[in-house]
Amino acid sequence: MKKLINGLLYSILLAVAAAGTAGVAHFIVQEQGRVELEAQQRRLAEAERAKEEAERARQEEAQRNENLRAVVVKELPVYQKKNITKIKAGRTQLLSYGDEVTVLQEDGLYTKIRTEQDDIGYVWSDCIGIRTDGQPPVAEPKVVVLDVNLSAHKQDDTGQAEEADALCLSLAAGLETVLEARGLETVLTARAGEGVSSSAKRAELANQIQADVMLQICLGSASSDAPNESGEAGGRDSEAADGGADSGDAAVHNQGTDGSTDTADDKAGSAAVYIATPDSQHPAAKRSADSKKLGKKIIKYYTKQTGIKNGGITESEDTVSISQSKMPAVMLRLGDLSDSTQYRKMKKETFQAKMIQGIADGIEAYLGSEGAQ
Repeated sequence: MKKLINGLLYSILLAVAAAGTAGVAHFIVQEQGRVELEAQQRRLAEAERAKEEAERARQEEAQRNENLRAVVVKELPVYQKKNITKIKAGRTQLLSYGDEVTVLQEDGLYTKIRTEQDDIGYVWSDCIGIRTDGQPPVAEPKVVVLDVNLSAHKQDDTGQAEEADALCLSLAAGLETVLEARGLETVLTARAGEGVSSSAKRAELANQIQADVMLQICLGSASSDAPNESGEAGGRDSEAADGGADSGDAAVHNQGTDGSTDTADDKAGSAAVYIATPDSQHPAAKRSADSKKLGKKIIKYYTKQTGIKNGGITESEDTVSISQSKMPAVMLRLGDLSDSTQYRKMKKETFQAKMIQGIADGIEAYLGSEGAQ
């Protein structure tokens, strides 16, 4: 009996042990499954986080690249405020062609930027462009400053002055497109609604960026010959305040390059070019010969395209933005504002395309000639 009881107890113990072992085994299997499931969930969560981080990094890089620009002129000053100021040695940061900057805020004619040295300031917007994606900069392009002489006839109460301003701004924008399509960099001193109020400052900008040529466009009238610069875009600063010559009666002060004095009758209904006199004390005097070559090219192609009478080249002391320029610089009078037939023609887009074509051809011909060297 005792053996039987011991056998039963032993059997029970074995059964209990077997059940315990099975339970433990089942628990272990369950625990392993839980651990593997949690591990898989962690891997999925980590993969998702990595994917999100990669996407965020991609977006940040895209945003950074979108805000990255490269300097497209020979030299570019960084201003502390939205104002063209003279370069001060040791105090004005100067950027060179190809330098990269980060755009912080675009504000019309000026752009707030951060340099590679983490300095923050303002630059002229047209002087920076889309970067080359890390590629070394190509050869420096030729730089053309397009200056628009606005409100030269501000005494006019017919509204024609405003129309003339709008026409000049439209032509400048169209000319910018055409010139850049031909591989030239263009810098505008004025756009619709805003511009630099001082002629001297416009010349200062062109000098600072070391432009290759400067062209001012305007609409004049035979009665006053060349328009003066007493009325400017975005303001009405006098040239005396800019340190330049006062505007005067151009028909009195302008002298033809052949030594004769041009009269209003000689210029009526014509296009004409104005350059600084070679014997003046202004900076432009040193480049007067080159300015004359530039003017000849522009007036030749412009009048050929438009059919407007060629009024020739006139030396003048009355165009401050031209006389203060250190590069070849000319003022082109597009035509006669008082010629109603001609002015109506200029309002048509097809004719404006001819005007732009002629000016662009003249600039390109000059820059491709020996005179541009």
